[in-house]
Amino acid sequence: MSENLLGDEHNGIKSFKCIECQLVLPESSRFQDKPVCVTCVEKAGYIVPMDIVADKKGMAQQEEYKDAVKTKASISTLEQKAKVDITKVVDVIVDKADDKKEIAQQEEHKDAVKTKASISTPEQKAELDIIKAVDVIADKADDKEEIVQKKEHKVVVEAKASENIPELKNEVGIAIDADTIALENNTINECIMSITMVEDTDWVTIAAGEFMMGSLDAAEDADEQLHDVTVSGFRMLKTAVTFEQFDIFCKETGKGKYSDCKWGRGNRPVIFVSYWDAVDYAKWLSHATGWQCRLPTEAEWEYACRAGTETPFNTGNTISTAQANYDGASPHLMVSKGISRHKTMPTATFLGNAWGLFEMHGNVCEWCASEYDPYYNGSEQLDGSTDRSNDVPRVLRGGSWNSRLETLRSAARMQSNPENRSNEWGFRLVRID
Repeated sequence: MSENLLGDEHNGIKSFKCIECQLVLPESSRFQDKPVCVTCVEKAGYIVPMDIVADKKGMAQQEEYKDAVKTKASISTLEQKAKVDITKVVDVIVDKADDKKEIAQQEEHKDAVKTKASISTPEQKAELDIIKAVDVIADKADDKEEIVQKKEHKVVVEAKASENIPELKNEVGIAIDADTIALENNTINECIMSITMVEDTDWVTIAAGEFMMGSLDAAEDADEQLHDVTVSGFRMLKTAVTFEQFDIFCKETGKGKYSDCKWGRGNRPVIFVSYWDAVDYAKWLSHATGWQCRLPTEAEWEYACRAGTETPFNTGNTISTAQANYDGASPHLMVSKGISRHKTMPTATFLGNAWGLFEMHGNVCEWCASEYDPYYNGSEQLDGSTDRSNDVPRVLRGGSWNSRLETLRSAARMQSNPENRSNEWGFRLVRID
C-alpha cells in the first residue's frame, strides 16, 4: 500500500494515514480535511463538531468524550471552589482566633484599668500619697550625711558672704548669689524637718549677756546664792521636746516608745526621760542635722527663763494657773488658790516669756547639762554630759504640773541622779552655731 497523507484506497475503501498516531484509518476518521484523525484531535483537547463525524459510533464516542470533558471540568471547578471555600473558612477561623486574642487582650486591659481606677478612691489615694511621702522621708533620712555636708557648705558660703564679696564661685565654678543661698537654706531646712520634726523656726536666738543668777531674796534657799554670770550667745528650743519629736528618735535608734500616762502624745512634752536619754537625743539630732545640740547649762537655762527680768517669775512677783501648769490647789501666800490639772498640757499652751520661750515655768521640770553644786562654784556654766560613768546628780529646773508654786521660780533648783525618770520630767535643747 502506497502512503498517501491526503487519501488513498485500500480494498476499495478510501483511507489516510494519521500524522499523529501513524495509523492508516478510514476517511471517515479524518478531522476535516487535515491529515489527522478525530481521536488524536480529541486527545489534543479539541471538541470535534458533530457534523464531521461519519458514523454513529463516532458520534457516540464524541458524546461520551464531551460528557467526560464536562464532568472533568465540573469536578475541577468544584475542587477549585472547594479549595477556595476551605481557604475562606481557614481565613475566617484565623481571623476569629485573632479576634478572640484581641478581645482577651482588651479584657485584660479593661481589668487593669478597673484595678487602677479602684486604687484611685480618696482613701487609697491618700494611702499612696502617705507611702510616697514616707519613701521620700526614708530617702532623705538615708542621705543624712549629705545634709550635714550641705550644712557645712552653707556655713562656708555665709562666712564668705559676710566679707561682702559681690559674687562667689563654688567648687564647680557656679556663681552663688543671695537667691541661691536662700534656696539652699530652704532645701536643707525642709530635709531636716522631714527627718526630725525639728526645724529652724523652732529655735529662739538668745544674745550673749550678763545677769545676776540666784535668788534676790537670800532667805529663799541656801543653794540659790546670788552671783554675777556672763553667758555667750546660743539658740534654745521654744518649747520642751515633744513626744512627736522624741518618738522619731526612738524609732530611728530602736528604742521603745515612752509612756504618756494616757494623757496624749503629739505636741505634749515627752516624759519619763532620764538625763542620759536627753543627752542621747541631743547627739542624735546633732548627727541628723549638722547642728551642735546639747542640754543647756544651768546658767543658760536661768538666763533664758528670766528673759531680762529680776523678779521671782518672768511674769513678775507671782504667777497663776492661767499662766502656767502647776499644782494651783496647794495654798500659797503669794497667789490665790488656782486649779490642778494633774497632767501635762500641750506645749505652747500658755503665753511665752519676753524672748518667746514657752512653759519655762511649770508643765515639766527640765534637765540641765550641769552637775548639781549647792555652792555655785562654776559647775553651773559647764556641760556635765561628757562622762557617762559620772553619776553625780544633775540639775532640774522650772517645776512641773505637780509642783507647788515656789518650785516654779526662775532661781529654784532641783537635782536627781541622771538615771532617774519621772512623769514630771522632760527637757529642751540649746544649739551652738
